Amino acid sequence: MTSIPDDNSELNTQSSANRNITDIPDIYPAPGWVWQYPPVKQSILKFAKPLALSIVELFHYALFLTQLGVAYALYRFPPHTSYESMFWLMMAPVFQILAGFAPIVMHEYEGWQVAPFQDQPLNRGQYNNERLREAAYKLLFAYQAVAAIMFIIGVYGIQQWKIGFLTISNPWTLIILGSTFVWLYIGPRTPLSTFYVDLGQGKRPVFPIPLGILVTFAIATIIYIIAMIHLYGLVPALITTLFLLLGGATEGLIAESTFNQFWHFLAVVFLGAAGITQIIALVYL
Repeated sequence: MTSIPDDNSELNTQSSANRNITDIPDIYPAPGWVWQYPPVKQSILKFAKPLALSIVELFHYALFLTQLGVAYALYRFPPHTSYESMFWLMMAPVFQILAGFAPIVMHEYEGWQVAPFQDQPLNRGQYNNERLREAAYKLLFAYQAVAAIMFIIGVYGIQQWKIGFLTISNPWTLIILGSTFVWLYIGPRTPLSTFYVDLGQGKRPVFPIPLGILVTFAIATIIYIIAMIHLYGLVPALITTLFLLLGGATEGLIAESTFNQFWHFLAVVFLGAAGITQIIALVYL
């Protein structure tokens, strides 16, 4: 005899499953004020008290203010350039802000804690989501590459580039730029550039970035540094570069392999200092 499914039984099963998901221990406590955070995921986490997490979260959002400050400084103290160049220069910090949203979404999902990564989202009480980190890093580095290219266009334009003894003129400049933007969009998500480091917590995977995007980002960054030297001068450009390198290495290399929240905080301080350096360079340009 065939049994007839009990709709109420299915609803009860689904409701029970939903309760199991929402009862995962690292969901934000109700009602979810900004100072309320999930329980600490791992005993090896350091400086993961709610106050420390609130400070880290605040400084991440403060990076948006520094980039808005760069855009305003370009508007208020414009370098000697055309209106078209100014547009591209001001687009660079806008895309830096867009790039920052990817890791912020990841941090919001993870309760702003740096913890060991696994591709097991239902085990969020112990681990961060590795697949989510890979997606966040892909978008972060892709948009940062776009931001660097916007700045480069603002400094050198699109009509003609002179690279040593090589001169590239329009339309080839547009073809190169268009191809780069298309590549950043369609480029493969694998292989990843992941490597392993051991800073006292065992071997941990860091920088899971699609290799094609990483190479594009590296090339764009090198030209971006040269463009900063051209616009800001040697010393401000090198200081900005140093802060950017320190911020990226501190978060992606140290914080995400030691799971020490102090390094997470220090990383955003370095990144904020890079934006402030650019503002000062523009004011006294």
